[in-house]
Amino acid sequence: MPRFNQLSNRIAFNVALAPVSKSAGATTSSAIDLTGYSKAALVVTVGVIASSGTVDCKVQASATSGGSYADITGAAITQMTEAGSDSGKTVMVDFEIPNGKPFVKTVLTNGTAAAIQSVHIIGDQDIRS
Repeated sequence: MPRFNQLSNRIAFNVALAPVSKSAGATTSSAIDLTGYSKAALVVTVGVIASSGTVDCKVQASATSGGSYADITGAAITQMTEAGSDSGKTVMVDFEIPNGKPFVKTVLTNGTAAAIQSVHIIGDQDIRS
């Protein structure tokens, strides 16, 4: 029998970057504590990507909230572009939380132009009994 009878009992939905228009450059979120979660998903939603614009996003992990963060392998979106008709899309990438590194941050990078976007991290507890 599953340990959780409702989705809301097993996930943590975290806002890393509330919907906003960001100009070119990188934005790093605050630390998100995923202690007790084994898997997670990075969710990136973009509105209008300005002409020639690109959007990249990745997740980094650390053992402590104020520690040194390193990229998590496989925890990055495929670059979204204005030329690739990615305006108005949402992408999700599943990843495993590294052992002993439950604190994560997202790094969103807009290249050459502004874009409207939001970034979320969903923590998922293992539901197998």
